[in-house]
Parts: sequence; C-alpha cells; structure tokens
Amino acid sequence: MTRTLPPEALHAALTATVPAPTDAEKAALILAVTGRLFAVDRFELLHSRSPSVTRARQVAMAVVRASTDMSFPELGRLFGRDHTTVQAAVVRVEGCVTLRAFAAGVLAVVHGHDR
Repeated sequence: MTRTLPPEALHAALTATVPAPTDAEKAALILAVTGRLFAVDRFELLHSRSPSVTRARQVAMAVVRASTDMSFPELGRLFGRDHTTVQAAVVRVEGCVTLRAFAAGVLAVVHGHDR
C-alpha cells in the first residue's frame, strides 16, 4: 500500500531539503544567462573591452547586484573591476530603458531556474 502526502506536506518536505543557492551560485548563473543572451562567453564577458560586451557586463553587474547580497567591492572582485565601475554600471542600466529590458530578461530566466 502506498501512502500519499497532502500537497502542503509534500511542498514543505521538498522545499526544506533543497538549499537556497548561494550568492556565488546565483552570480555564476547570471553570468551564464547574460553571456547566452548577448552571445559572448564568460571569458569575454569578464575581460573584453568592446562596447557590446561592455554593455553585457553592465547588465550582468546590475542583475547580480539586484539578485544577491554582494557588496560593490565583492562585485568588483567578481568582475575584475573596481567597485566604482560596478556602481557606475548599475546606475547606467537603471537609467537606460533598453539595458533595463535586457536586465529584466536575464532576471526572468534566472528566476525560472529557481523554481
């Protein structure tokens, strides 16, 4: 005979056993999603100075900032940049409709992975 759990108990059991992703795991996922969206690999995303890759990196910086508890200095270390560069990127993305739309797209995909 098979026992079944009520839906509430099943949900509680499943969510209790799955640990929340760490900030580092979230950042890695955001870098991967941003890279795919902008068609650049992780190395390019972190090192290239071309304008299109710079915009992709700015979007990634803003999304990581919005999705984690990482400080600007921690984000700077993650991206190999000064923390003031990360601050400027976040301000730029927040002030640009197109970049905000890209950031929203990355967030939607990342939050889809959380489920």
